[in-house]
Amino acid sequence: MTVASLSALESVAAETSPYTPHLPVHIVGDENFTSENGVTRGSGSPSDPFVIEGWEIDASYRDGIEIGDTTVSFVIQHIYIHSSSPFYRGVDLESSQGGRVSDSVISGTWCGVCTRFSSVSITRNVILGARYGVYSNSTGDVSIVNNSISGFIYGIMAEQTDSIAITDNTLADGVEGISLEEIDDATIVANSVSTNEYGINLEESRNASVRGNVLSVKIGTGIYLMSDSASIMSGNNVSNMGYGIFLGDSNGTAISKNYVVSNQAGLYVFESSYIAVTNNTLMRNDWGIVLNASSPVSVYHNDFVSNTVQSFDNRIAFNHWDNGYPSGGNYWSDYNGVDQYSGFHQDQPGPDGIGDSGYYVSQAANDDYPLMTRHGLANPPVAAFSLSPTGGSTLTGFTADASSSSDAETATGDLEVRWDWEGDGVWDTNWSIQKSAQHHYSTDGVRRIRLQVRDADGLMGLATREVTIRETDGWNNPLWWLILAIALDAAVIATTIAIVIWRRRRRRQASVSESSQKIE
Repeated sequence: MTVASLSALESVAAETSPYTPHLPVHIVGDENFTSENGVTRGSGSPSDPFVIEGWEIDASYRDGIEIGDTTVSFVIQHIYIHSSSPFYRGVDLESSQGGRVSDSVISGTWCGVCTRFSSVSITRNVILGARYGVYSNSTGDVSIVNNSISGFIYGIMAEQTDSIAITDNTLADGVEGISLEEIDDATIVANSVSTNEYGINLEESRNASVRGNVLSVKIGTGIYLMSDSASIMSGNNVSNMGYGIFLGDSNGTAISKNYVVSNQAGLYVFESSYIAVTNNTLMRNDWGIVLNASSPVSVYHNDFVSNTVQSFDNRIAFNHWDNGYPSGGNYWSDYNGVDQYSGFHQDQPGPDGIGDSGYYVSQAANDDYPLMTRHGLANPPVAAFSLSPTGGSTLTGFTADASSSSDAETATGDLEVRWDWEGDGVWDTNWSIQKSAQHHYSTDGVRRIRLQVRDADGLMGLATREVTIRETDGWNNPLWWLILAIALDAAVIATTIAIVIWRRRRRRQASVSESSQKIE
């Protein structure tokens, strides 16, 4: 999302949304959930939480909303918090359980939403220009879902936190997208990250699941794991950066079904052990896979396609570049062997899809059973959609159709799609195989519609297009027709009354004239 579009979005929040100005909110203790502190309804129970909503809060001189030392359930929603000073937080939660922050716009603060010693759900917010979009420390059961965060130093940062779910967020125009340290049981799924240095960064963490993310980083690293154990990286789309995936001082990590393209190094493994690398596509990288001082590592059923240097391994005696016979090894685009024989020693008549000679990996390391055709993932789906009509007004019903999207492995009917009608990074629909969707816009302006398509392997494609919504005016506005109808009715009534009065006057004049003649 560009700076211009962010400014436009902030302007829309300020001008068109029904926010009411309110002083910053400061609540300590359950008893201070009062109307004076912005509570609009609710009793604090899980089924009827306290609700703070509808306010516009200036956080230029203190934190926008502070809640601490509470045990009741509460919701902060439909709030607009802005700040001209980068020193204060938008929403600050400390030692509070059962809270939710949703559907709000937070702009220009030091931290958009900060949580400490709290369990909280942070959903469908737009956070602009914060040093920390979302920050969590020493918490548990944190859910960060479907937020749009841009213009940040750290998009989402969590430290010493257990059980955190980071899903379906859009992070753009920042430095470090998602950064976790000392985290147990993190789930990082289906996020779109476009940043300057790091996409996803995990350090000293365990049992992380990093799946189905789309990452594009100008410099630096797409996915960075350091001192990590027992984690899974699967189905990520990593492109155009320094290191696509970097793994250091880690063990027990499974790396599978990732699409790693056009990086300086596709996958770099350093001083790590018990690593499994399977079913990945590594294409057009300067280096496909580098194993540096790492073992044991198993590498098989991957596609190495047109990398400048396909592979490097300096622990050749301890690593495996195939899975034996008949499972086979990897596909190498520069393999020039033939397949005329089969069997464990490739000495039996008839082809079996495995090259008759090995592939030289690095130094004395070989893939003894190179695959003749690609085994791993092909390209991610190609997202495409039509829009009818291509422009209109606030009265227009737009139909978007993604049935022209395609994928090499997944049938079009099985592809999942979702839509962002405003282009604000917040997905307005859930995943669905229904390719057609309708939408009406309530305000005029230029909108960027985003379509995301997901295939059966979790790989995703993105398509966008702009549509101009004009303001409804003139004869296109039904209000004018209503006014005209009323005016016409009034004119007809007035004309009828005038005719009746005129006729009565004529009859009266005629009667007077007749009476005068009789007198004469």
